[in-house]
Amino acid sequence: GMCDHMPVGGVISLCASGRHHPWQIGISECQRQAIFADPLWQGGRYPPDLPPERGLGVARMMAMLTYRTHPAYWTKFGRQTATAKEDEASPAAAAFEVEQYLRHQGKRFQDRGFDAASYVTLTRAMDSHDLARGRGDYLEVLKKYATPTLVASISSDVLYPVEDQLELARHMPCAQHHLIQSDEGHDGFLLEHVHVGTLVRGFLSGLQIRRGRRGATSIAERSSVPVAPAPAVALSKL
Repeated sequence: GMCDHMPVGGVISLCASGRHHPWQIGISECQRQAIFADPLWQGGRYPPDLPPERGLGVARMMAMLTYRTHPAYWTKFGRQTATAKEDEASPAAAAFEVEQYLRHQGKRFQDRGFDAASYVTLTRAMDSHDLARGRGDYLEVLKKYATPTLVASISSDVLYPVEDQLELARHMPCAQHHLIQSDEGHDGFLLEHVHVGTLVRGFLSGLQIRRGRRGATSIAERSSVPVAPAPAVALSKL
């Protein structure tokens, strides 16, 4: 099984999928092409002191869009015009606040020293994600996965849509799916921490009770002393 080399009592999957779909791969490819289009990329053989920062910044800007949603951006920015911090005569000057925000995020990513080649490698690694790799048919692999699993979705997630999580929940025999209604998009798994925390605590409590039952059953079998069943824990469905 998938946990043969690292046995676990339960799995929590937040806004994720069992494999990268063409949608996620396409988003990653657009970001990679932004990096490749930077003349300083030089096929990945750029000197450490002259990295393709502009391409990396644009890739980060693309990613930032996929983490949120149309309603979230409207709430945050509306149609607020940019503050006059750039050469307004330049065609490249930002006209709206959202443009300035995205450019700032791209620049901030560069300032943190993130490496462009590492970004390319990480996105390719994520695109290769597939629970069935080397194990056979994808859906058949999911059916064999018997570890208790909490699968949670954010209703407005455009990067990993709800259907990706439902695919897991429909075919994994011990999975439970919970949908969190939110306009925050993929970042909702961070921003909706109250709802996510409720689900996680409930799931972990259920695992502890199951472990307690198994332990009590084992003791009862050895001692022939009846053991009262532990109370059930209801997990919140949001």
